[in-house]
Amino acid sequence: MVLAPLACALTCGAAGVMFYAWRRPGPTPLASLCGWLMLLVASGLWSYRAGAEFGISFTLITLALAAWSIIVLSADHRLQKTKPQVRDKLRLARFGTMAYQLWRLLAVVLLAGVVSVALLVAMGKLLPLSAVNAMVLAALLSPLLWGLAGYWLLADPRPARPPIVLLLAGLASGAVILL
Repeated sequence: MVLAPLACALTCGAAGVMFYAWRRPGPTPLASLCGWLMLLVASGLWSYRAGAEFGISFTLITLALAAWSIIVLSADHRLQKTKPQVRDKLRLARFGTMAYQLWRLLAVVLLAGVVSVALLVAMGKLLPLSAVNAMVLAALLSPLLWGLAGYWLLADPRPARPPIVLLLAGLASGAVILL
């Protein structure tokens, strides 16, 4: 019964120590290390109390709640003096810019999503897994792979490289799935 409140206090304390280390003007490696060690001990206590699956979840949930509490309590709530801004006429972007942004949207949403699912279904088919485990693998990893592919599509300095590679990967996955 004492382990849960102790783990909660350690997690909140770790959030406070890491926030303190972050807000300091100079480097504070000792405070950062202390915060991470407190979080590790709290995670161990939570895991000992409720098992590893729930322990890690409780640690992350408590850490998030503590971080939000620290942010709300340390926020500057003074009213800001603002001047009304002059509103200019709204100008539309050029057609080429709008077409490029629409292409990026379609590539990230459609291309990256379809290719991520196809790659994971093909990987599930190639691995020695049961059909149910292959579907679970695809369902759990597809958001991660989709996000990584979308990030790559948006961050690559050469805009033609990611769509070509993703199209080839999608075609290869489709061949594996159909064969």
